[in-house]
Amino acid sequence: MGNCNHLPASGRADRLAGPRPAEPGVPQRFRQASESTRRRQRFPARPVTAESDAGDVPRPSVVHPRVAAIVLAGGRSRRFGSDKLAAHLDGVALIDHAVGTLPDDWLVIMVGPPRRLDSDRKIITVREQPPGSGPAAALVTGFRTALDHGIDRVVTLPGDAPGAGIAAVRLVDELSTLGPDAAVVGVDAEEVEQPLQLALSGSVLHRLAARTDVADFSARNLLPDLGDYRRLRLPAELVDDVDTLDDLARLRRSQAQ
Repeated sequence: MGNCNHLPASGRADRLAGPRPAEPGVPQRFRQASESTRRRQRFPARPVTAESDAGDVPRPSVVHPRVAAIVLAGGRSRRFGSDKLAAHLDGVALIDHAVGTLPDDWLVIMVGPPRRLDSDRKIITVREQPPGSGPAAALVTGFRTALDHGIDRVVTLPGDAPGAGIAAVRLVDELSTLGPDAAVVGVDAEEVEQPLQLALSGSVLHRLAARTDVADFSARNLLPDLGDYRRLRLPAELVDDVDTLDDLARLRRSQAQ
């Protein structure tokens, strides 16, 4: 991947937060549903400074320009056996856990089939083209939709990760410490980059939105286009996702403790 993981001399060290360290024709649909705020109590947003432990030292979220949150919700759930985003964790659907902790003033763009959410916020629903052509195509569709709405700061999150909404806030807060053309990539405790948990702005966003060769690509294929980017370590509860019934059972056990 070349030197895309390295920062210039002025910011070479990774920022580690956490306890372990209009393209025309894009379909758009607006949906509204009913409100529930229980996710906010289960996953209190606690953005942290790069030097602090994510679980121990809270600080107020950075005030930043308007942001679009791109929620990936178009997977086929083959390994799960049914629509995993509708599966419940502690009485709340996985997708509602993820979306319910996003700031109210963010625009939410959901890439996937239309679905009803337990929220009264307005959701823009779009589909990657062709439908089902993979996460890279879904991300690019979301990037274009954000730009169509005049927003050039975005954050991405997987709809099957219940803590991803809080991770999105932390990624955007980190992005706000950088220049106008920047990128932040979430990494887990093992330093593995999470290509579905990104924050982008300015020319970086425009560059990825211009990609036209992404059908059936992994989201990881987009990382080289970020150029120099900052890595932000996220705790396990903010990157854990659900691919199988065993994953869901593990999260349920964790919630019960």
